[in-house]
Amino acid sequence: MILQTKNGYPEVVLSLQCDTSYFYTTADWLRHEIGISFCQKKKMEDDIICWQFYFGMANAMLKYDPSSGISLCPAEMNQATIEEKAAFKMLTDTMRVVC
Repeated sequence: MILQTKNGYPEVVLSLQCDTSYFYTTADWLRHEIGISFCQKKKMEDDIICWQFYFGMANAMLKYDPSSGISLCPAEMNQATIEEKAAFKMLTDTMRVVC
């Protein structure tokens, strides 16, 4: 897990340059180990996949990009409120304990 700030929003890189099957494995792990339920699933251009979910009061996103891998970030990205960023930090802290 690599925590970084990208374009003004926090992002956690879970895996660098992997295939889509690993994205689905990661989503299943998040479902089973942390209890995440995905509420909106989108497949975009260039094989980018974005799945949104709620954690606490925040709307977050699991994202797959073939060129950069799998990451988690606030769904609103650089528009995220302080509360959403705090909830996102709580999510990353939870993941560190579970991993």
